[in-house]
Amino acid sequence: MPVMQKVLGSKRLRPNRLFSNFKGLDVLAKVPKEIGADEYNVIMGLGRVAGIAAGAAQNFTQNAPRDLIVRRMTFSEDLLVAPGMSDFSITAITIEGNATLLSASAPASAFHPNSVYPPCFDLPVAGGTPITVTVVNNNPGARNAEISFNID
Repeated sequence: MPVMQKVLGSKRLRPNRLFSNFKGLDVLAKVPKEIGADEYNVIMGLGRVAGIAAGAAQNFTQNAPRDLIVRRMTFSEDLLVAPGMSDFSITAITIEGNATLLSASAPASAFHPNSVYPPCFDLPVAGGTPITVTVVNNNPGARNAEISFNID
């Protein structure tokens, strides 16, 4: 089953005039005519944790509220900390039970909102499936952090 059909179900799509002029493209439609609550949901937050101790690991977990496509992950922390002046590591990203991080860790700065080349997952996820991100605070003191995903 194509991803768009899996996510949008039986909703009718409007033809996109620009894309329909290009042959061989899979993306040929705009937002459904009948826009429902699912189309307004574009961000899925995994939560905010205050006071992650120095050297401590913290799991952020959220079940997908519906069928969706996970796009870009955003990691943010205390607003008073200048970008690049903090040291968090992402040690695990698990989507539908599959590890999407193939190393021991990645710098959280790669997922910062101002990152020049942010990683993008573009993975379909079934509703009710857990998404988990594990971070480690490598700073000398406790810090707050939060994680969210752009979704379709």
